[in-house]
Amino acid sequence: MHGWFFDCLEKLVIVCYSKEIWVKVKEIAGCQIETGKWIRLQNYPDDLCFKLFEAATEVIGENSLALFGEYFGKNYLIEHSYQNVLRCKNRL
Repeated sequence: MHGWFFDCLEKLVIVCYSKEIWVKVKEIAGCQIETGKWIRLQNYPDDLCFKLFEAATEVIGENSLALFGEYFGKNYLIEHSYQNVLRCKNRL
């Protein structure tokens, strides 16, 4: 999976819950990557992505994949200046 999946999930959990919650999610998933160190265009193991989403769902008590989709569309894309790409795509 591309690093932006991980980066977005990390930002979602930290912004909406807390950094402490993110640390707990990483512990449960067995993730050794330092907070804030994801490289968005680098590929990471798919199983790590699944473990993080499962751990996030367990810790926060909500469907992390659904929250991810909402956060990605409403926040992450705009924070990283992808809104122009979306506008162009909608015009095609």
